[in-house]
Amino acid sequence: VSVTISGGKITAVNFLQYPNTHSTSVYINEQAMPYLQQEAIKSQNSNVQIISGATFTSQAFIQSLSSALSKP
Repeated sequence: VSVTISGGKITAVNFLQYPNTHSTSVYINEQAMPYLQQEAIKSQNSNVQIISGATFTSQAFIQSLSSALSKP
C-alpha cells in the first residue's frame, strides 16, 4: 500500500497491488479494501481489525501499512 500523510495524519491509503485474477479474490477484495482503508484512516495507524472471511487480505494490508508507515 501507499500512504498519504498530510499535517501528520493519514489522509489516504491506496492499494498498489492485490490479488485480482480469481473471482473469489475480486469479490473479497471489493468488500474488504474500502473497510481496511477507512479503518486505517480512522485509527491513524496499522492497528486495524482483521476482517472475517478476508484474513489473508487483512494480514497483508496490516503488514504493508506498517511497513509504509515506518518509512521516513
